[in-house]
Amino acid sequence: TGLINGASVGAVLNITEGIYDVVCNVRLVGVPAPELQVAIRQLHREYPGLTVIEDNSMGYAIRQGLDIPSYECEGFATTAQSKPRILGGLKVALQRQELKWSHAAYPELTEEMRGYQLDDKFIVQDCVMSLAIALDSAAQAHLHEPGRIIAVIQI
Repeated sequence: TGLINGASVGAVLNITEGIYDVVCNVRLVGVPAPELQVAIRQLHREYPGLTVIEDNSMGYAIRQGLDIPSYECEGFATTAQSKPRILGGLKVALQRQELKWSHAAYPELTEEMRGYQLDDKFIVQDCVMSLAIALDSAAQAHLHEPGRIIAVIQI
């Protein structure tokens, strides 16, 4: 059926200014793969710029079926090496107050960020990882054009 059993999270960052702003954070649970592709394409239309899809799990197949030009849609591999790096970058951005979001608008993101711990095997981390991937990809997005970056992960 192509059902994505876990959650898929899309985090959109406005990277046009020095402080990055989460302008959208979407969490979908248990949606069929075609519906997820429709949701990603819609986010890409609403927020033009670079879209980054976590290639782990079903992400690669989802990305290949998106009909988004490859220069606007890239893959990201979460590995034992990349995960600490992107989480470290997220931590630094928060410490430097270079990242913001509305706690009222995105309570799931706020809750996950407050409860995050490095041994994350038994906690919900979808929003945290999506945000970390988006932030890590922001520098690359600037090479395309200033605007927005979307990161989508499938758990």
